[in-house]
Amino acid sequence: MNKSLVDECIEVAIDYCTYSIDIVENYKKTNKLFEKSHKLFLKLKSSAGGIEKLYELLNHEHIYVRYTASIYLLNVDEKAALDCIERLRGINRHLDFDIKYLLKEWKAGNLTIY
Repeated sequence: MNKSLVDECIEVAIDYCTYSIDIVENYKKTNKLFEKSHKLFLKLKSSAGGIEKLYELLNHEHIYVRYTASIYLLNVDEKAALDCIERLRGINRHLDFDIKYLLKEWKAGNLTIY
């Protein structure tokens, strides 16, 4: 059975989280997973009903799925995305590092690929 686009997004977000923690040793794998994740989430975002699916993913059980969905909603609904990101603070040291730089770059207007 083929996976749905949402299922693929969930799977790649979780895989990216797993490999990004060990980026020094697995940087090639991590980079490939980022590219795959980016393409899948953009595809989901632009698909019919995709924005609604991203909103649903803000409540997913895995923190990195929630985080990734919030990134792709930043330019659609900044308040909802930032609220989700703020709720993720303090859960995971690695994610806190990502959040710090994501918010810095967002506030500076440097995140245009999402």
